[in-house]
Amino acid sequence: MSPHEGHRKSLVTRQSYPRVPFSLLVNNRTYVPGQHIQVILTGDINFKGFFVQARSMEGDSGVPLGRFINPHVGSKVMSCSLSPTAANAWSHMDKYHKSDTTATWVAPPSNEGNIFFRATVVKEKSIYWENIFSDIVHYTGPIYQPTEPPELEPKNVPCTGGPRLAASITTSMMRVIVALVLIILMF
Repeated sequence: MSPHEGHRKSLVTRQSYPRVPFSLLVNNRTYVPGQHIQVILTGDINFKGFFVQARSMEGDSGVPLGRFINPHVGSKVMSCSLSPTAANAWSHMDKYHKSDTTATWVAPPSNEGNIFFRATVVKEKSIYWENIFSDIVHYTGPIYQPTEPPELEPKNVPCTGGPRLAASITTSMMRVIVALVLIILMF
Protein backbone atom coordinates (compact mmCIF):
# COMPACT_ATOMS: atom_id res chain seq x y z
CA MET A 1 0.00 0.00 0.00
CA SER A 2 2.14 2.85 -1.29
CA PRO A 3 1.12 6.48 -1.72
CA HIS A 4 0.20 7.49 -5.26
CA GLU A 5 1.85 10.06 -7.53
CA GLY A 6 3.79 12.91 -6.04
CA HIS A 7 5.10 10.83 -3.16
CA ARG A 8 8.70 9.65 -3.21
CA LYS A 9 9.91 7.23 -0.64
CA SER A 10 12.01 9.11 1.85
CA LEU A 11 15.50 8.19 2.88
CA VAL A 12 14.43 8.07 6.52
CA THR A 13 17.34 6.53 8.39
CA ARG A 14 17.36 4.69 11.68
CA GLN A 15 19.36 7.56 13.15
CA SER A 16 16.62 10.11 12.50
CA TYR A 17 13.79 7.70 13.45
CA PRO A 18 15.05 4.75 15.50
CA ARG A 19 11.55 3.23 15.45
CA VAL A 20 8.31 3.79 13.57
CA PRO A 21 6.66 6.78 15.27
CA PHE A 22 3.10 5.52 14.65
CA SER A 23 0.86 2.89 16.21
CA LEU A 24 -2.23 1.19 14.87
CA LEU A 25 -4.34 0.17 17.87
CA VAL A 26 -7.56 -1.87 18.23
CA ASN A 27 -9.95 -1.97 21.18
CA ASN A 28 -10.49 -5.72 20.93
CA ARG A 29 -8.19 -8.59 19.98
CA THR A 30 -11.01 -11.00 19.09
CA TYR A 31 -14.00 -10.74 16.77
CA VAL A 32 -17.14 -12.53 15.64
CA PRO A 33 -19.08 -11.87 12.41
CA GLY A 34 -20.55 -8.36 12.33
CA GLN A 35 -18.72 -7.15 15.46
CA HIS A 36 -17.65 -3.48 15.68
CA ILE A 37 -14.01 -2.78 16.56
CA GLN A 38 -12.53 0.66 17.19
CA VAL A 39 -9.32 1.27 15.19
CA ILE A 40 -7.02 4.10 16.27
CA LEU A 41 -4.06 5.49 14.37
CA THR A 42 -1.82 7.55 16.62
CA GLY A 43 1.62 9.08 16.26
CA ASP A 44 4.49 10.42 18.30
CA ILE A 45 4.78 12.99 15.51
CA ASN A 46 2.05 14.64 13.44
CA PHE A 47 1.05 13.22 10.08
CA LYS A 48 -0.92 14.50 7.07
CA GLY A 49 -2.13 11.37 5.36
CA PHE A 50 -2.87 7.73 5.98
CA PHE A 51 -4.49 4.65 4.47
CA VAL A 52 -5.75 1.63 6.50
CA GLN A 53 -7.22 -1.76 5.56
CA ALA A 54 -7.99 -5.04 7.37
CA ARG A 55 -6.31 -8.13 5.91
CA SER A 56 -6.37 -11.87 6.53
CA MET A 57 -3.53 -13.66 8.34
CA GLU A 58 -4.28 -16.78 6.27
CA GLY A 59 -2.32 -15.90 3.14
CA ASP A 60 -2.94 -12.22 2.50
CA SER A 61 -4.62 -12.16 -0.91
CA GLY A 62 -4.55 -8.38 -1.07
CA VAL A 63 -8.33 -8.25 -0.64
CA PRO A 64 -9.44 -5.93 2.19
CA LEU A 65 -11.87 -7.42 4.70
CA GLY A 66 -14.87 -5.95 6.51
CA ARG A 67 -15.91 -2.33 6.24
CA PHE A 68 -15.26 0.94 8.02
CA ILE A 69 -17.89 3.27 9.46
CA ASN A 70 -17.89 6.43 11.60
CA PRO A 71 -14.57 7.90 10.46
CA HIS A 72 -13.17 10.71 12.60
CA VAL A 73 -13.38 14.29 11.31
CA GLY A 74 -10.82 14.78 8.55
CA SER A 75 -10.98 11.16 7.39
CA LYS A 76 -13.23 9.11 5.11
CA VAL A 77 -14.06 5.57 4.12
CA MET A 78 -13.27 4.33 0.61
CA SER A 79 -14.03 1.32 -1.56
CA CYS A 80 -11.12 -0.50 -3.15
CA SER A 81 -11.74 -2.25 -6.45
CA LEU A 82 -10.13 -5.48 -5.27
CA SER A 83 -13.07 -6.30 -3.03
CA PRO A 84 -16.83 -6.40 -3.56
CA THR A 85 -17.33 -4.91 -0.08
CA ALA A 86 -18.04 -1.17 0.01
CA ALA A 87 -16.14 1.06 2.46
CA ASN A 88 -13.33 -1.47 2.94
CA ALA A 89 -10.60 1.14 3.41
CA TRP A 90 -10.14 4.21 5.60
CA SER A 91 -8.07 7.26 4.63
CA HIS A 92 -7.44 10.97 5.21
CA MET A 93 -9.76 13.53 3.67
CA ASP A 94 -7.58 16.61 4.04
CA LYS A 95 -3.89 17.46 4.40
CA TYR A 96 -4.07 19.04 7.85
CA HIS A 97 -1.70 17.78 10.51
CA LYS A 98 -3.12 15.06 12.75
CA SER A 99 -1.75 13.36 15.84
CA ASP A 100 -4.41 10.63 15.92
CA THR A 101 -7.62 9.54 14.23
CA THR A 102 -10.22 6.82 14.70
CA ALA A 103 -12.82 4.82 12.81
CA THR A 104 -14.99 1.80 13.51
CA TRP A 105 -14.40 -1.44 11.62
CA VAL A 106 -17.28 -3.87 11.09
CA ALA A 107 -16.20 -7.51 10.83
CA PRO A 108 -17.34 -9.46 7.76
CA PRO A 109 -20.44 -11.67 8.07
CA SER A 110 -18.44 -14.89 7.68
CA ASN A 111 -15.32 -16.50 9.11
CA GLU A 112 -12.27 -14.85 7.56
CA GLY A 113 -9.91 -16.28 10.15
CA ASN A 114 -7.48 -14.13 12.11
CA ILE A 115 -6.96 -10.64 10.72
CA PHE A 116 -4.71 -7.62 11.18
CA PHE A 117 -4.89 -3.96 10.18
CA ARG A 118 -2.22 -2.49 7.92
CA ALA A 119 -1.48 1.21 7.44
CA THR A 120 0.63 3.56 5.40
CA VAL A 121 1.22 6.94 7.06
CA VAL A 122 2.46 10.12 5.34
CA LYS A 123 4.27 12.78 7.38
CA GLU A 124 5.09 15.02 4.43
CA LYS A 125 4.88 14.54 0.68
CA SER A 126 8.13 12.58 0.47
CA ILE A 127 8.29 11.11 3.99
CA TYR A 128 6.08 8.14 4.69
CA TRP A 129 6.02 4.77 6.41
CA GLU A 130 4.50 1.60 4.97
CA ASN A 131 3.44 -1.66 6.60
CA ILE A 132 2.48 -0.39 10.02
CA PHE A 133 0.61 -3.32 11.58
CA SER A 134 -1.88 -3.67 14.40
CA ASP A 135 -1.94 -6.58 16.79
CA ILE A 136 -3.61 -9.70 15.41
CA VAL A 137 -7.37 -9.83 15.91
CA HIS A 138 -8.40 -13.46 16.41
CA TYR A 139 -11.61 -14.94 15.05
CA THR A 140 -13.67 -16.48 17.88
CA GLY A 141 -17.03 -16.98 16.17
CA PRO A 142 -18.60 -20.24 15.06
CA ILE A 143 -16.39 -22.44 12.91
CA TYR A 144 -19.25 -24.27 11.21
CA GLN A 145 -22.38 -22.42 10.23
CA PRO A 146 -24.83 -24.87 8.64
CA THR A 147 -27.18 -23.36 6.10
CA GLU A 148 -29.57 -26.34 6.21
CA PRO A 149 -30.35 -28.82 8.95
CA PRO A 150 -28.26 -31.97 8.64
CA GLU A 151 -29.90 -34.97 7.01
CA LEU A 152 -30.83 -37.77 9.34
CA GLU A 153 -29.89 -41.19 8.12
CA PRO A 154 -32.30 -44.07 8.82
CA LYS A 155 -30.90 -46.56 11.25
CA ASN A 156 -31.41 -50.30 11.03
CA VAL A 157 -32.90 -51.33 14.33
CA PRO A 158 -33.01 -55.11 14.51
CA CYS A 159 -36.14 -56.76 15.85
CA THR A 160 -35.11 -58.08 19.27
CA GLY A 161 -37.73 -60.83 19.38
CA GLY A 162 -36.32 -62.78 16.46
CA PRO A 163 -38.26 -64.18 13.49
CA ARG A 164 -41.13 -65.61 15.57
CA LEU A 165 -42.00 -62.18 17.03
CA ALA A 166 -41.85 -60.58 13.58
CA ALA A 167 -44.14 -63.30 12.21
CA SER A 168 -46.61 -62.94 15.08
CA ILE A 169 -46.73 -59.15 14.61
CA THR A 170 -47.37 -59.63 10.90
CA THR A 171 -50.12 -62.20 11.59
CA SER A 172 -51.75 -59.94 14.18
CA MET A 173 -51.72 -57.01 11.78
CA MET A 174 -53.32 -59.13 9.06
CA ARG A 175 -56.11 -60.18 11.44
CA VAL A 176 -56.85 -56.50 12.25
CA ILE A 177 -56.96 -55.57 8.58
CA VAL A 178 -59.31 -58.45 7.71
CA ALA A 179 -61.61 -57.50 10.61
CA LEU A 180 -61.75 -53.89 9.41
CA VAL A 181 -62.57 -54.96 5.86
CA LEU A 182 -65.40 -57.22 7.09
CA ILE A 183 -66.86 -54.43 9.21
CA ILE A 184 -66.82 -52.08 6.23
CA LEU A 185 -68.51 -54.65 3.98
CA MET A 186 -71.27 -55.29 6.51
CA PHE A 187 -72.41 -51.67 6.45
